[in-house]
Amino acid sequence: TLTIAVAHPDDLRWLRMVLVMLMAFGVMGVGSYVIARRLTTRLERLTSQVGEIHPDRLDAKVDVDGGDEVAALAAAFNDSVSRIASLVDNQKHLLAMVSHELRSPLARIRMAAELMGGEDQQARRDEICQNIEELDELIGDLLLASRLEIQKEKPKETQ
Repeated sequence: TLTIAVAHPDDLRWLRMVLVMLMAFGVMGVGSYVIARRLTTRLERLTSQVGEIHPDRLDAKVDVDGGDEVAALAAAFNDSVSRIASLVDNQKHLLAMVSHELRSPLARIRMAAELMGGEDQQARRDEICQNIEELDELIGDLLLASRLEIQKEKPKETQ
């Protein structure tokens, strides 16, 4: 004998509920993916732009778009880079000024060493003068390096 089974309406209601839940989870999953992908794309772009900033290009900035946490992070990063660039610039100028200012005391020490009397002081005077020459050479190197650094930056500023 052949038996045909007909589904009871209560069984179909459960099946419909399961299908509706599966569709709802699917829509939420797709929506979550779209939102997450948008966020991660912006973070990847921010990471790429941050990677382009290095000591020779502290004037570079990252794009700040939107009004969310990623934009706030980009703005904070730009502020930090600006402060670092300012500190590096101040350090270069301070080094140049200090190097220049060290020359005056060295000149006074050199003069005092040359005025040291007596033949018995000749060895000490020669040693002091040699040390002064070494310090003067180091200061000259520092001044040259700071001038070259400042000259290297000037073309960037005129662009």
